[in-house]
Amino acid sequence: MLRTISQLTRVVALSQIWLKHQPECSLYSIVVCCGGSRNDLPRIITHQSKCSVSCLYKTAKREFQQSSKLAVITCSGTKEEKMAPTRVILMSCGSYNPPTNMHLRMFEIARDHLHRMGTHIVVGGVISPVHDAYAKKDLAAATHRCAMLRLALQNNDWIYLSTWETRQNGWTKTRITLQYHQNLLNSVLFDSNNVKHNIPIEDLEWIPENVRNSPDRTPIQIKLLCGADLLESFGIYDLWAEEDIDAIVGEHGLVVITREGSNPNKFIYDSDILSKYMHNIYIVTEWIPNEVSSTRIRRAFKRGESVRYLLQDAVIDYVYKQGIYDAKSTASTM
Repeated sequence: MLRTISQLTRVVALSQIWLKHQPECSLYSIVVCCGGSRNDLPRIITHQSKCSVSCLYKTAKREFQQSSKLAVITCSGTKEEKMAPTRVILMSCGSYNPPTNMHLRMFEIARDHLHRMGTHIVVGGVISPVHDAYAKKDLAAATHRCAMLRLALQNNDWIYLSTWETRQNGWTKTRITLQYHQNLLNSVLFDSNNVKHNIPIEDLEWIPENVRNSPDRTPIQIKLLCGADLLESFGIYDLWAEEDIDAIVGEHGLVVITREGSNPNKFIYDSDILSKYMHNIYIVTEWIPNEVSSTRIRRAFKRGESVRYLLQDAVIDYVYKQGIYDAKSTASTM
């Protein structure tokens, strides 16, 4: 909630610059990045009509100098404004049953692509395993899946685990999960009352330390990292509520990892709601295919077949020690 006149002026000033240089941005996304909510929109629109041009210019100039959001460069002897890359955290939701090397590889592929584009800086990644109430066949308990993820990520320096979804009273919609994490991140970045000191540490573990402890308060967007199968599931009748798709794609955005030869752009074009937000969908092709299915890995465990190099060794050892997936030891583990 934006409470003061200065907060409202700040949002209006930033919107004047952002919407000029990034027309695909919405006023709502700017409000969220500044710690507000949808309820603030009417007040901001009203306040916008009362602000003088000079007031907005001074505020915008001060904000961008402090956040380094606006870079001034020299080109052919003239100065022009250029937007600095948007900071993002990639978030992936799923069962992770078990977590495979390909699950982690998706983050690397997505980060490389966004950095090559020059429009985004990936400051972190977060994995949110689904609640036990999802009731998927052969779903291991969340305690086991979280333990396996911690082992899989122990040598990773930028992807983190969030257990928030597993600690709720039941299954949580993807939209709610994204919004919770975005709101918490905004609170850490923008709350003047230092709210992060009043939040349980387990709720903050997924936020990179260099973000939590940095004086940089440039907004960070959380984008959903997923495979093409999730994108295509938006077209399955009655599987997703339209308002959920609208919020996920419109307010957060998608980074979709696809296989060579697939055509996700046609699927986006054929969908009215996805076409509406196509500027917020980033398609990344995996040119080095690595078909690793969690279902097939569970089957291999049951059959006593080797899964080495498909999962982290520490995860494989954990599965055998805990007796998950009815795993039968292979000759190499006996």
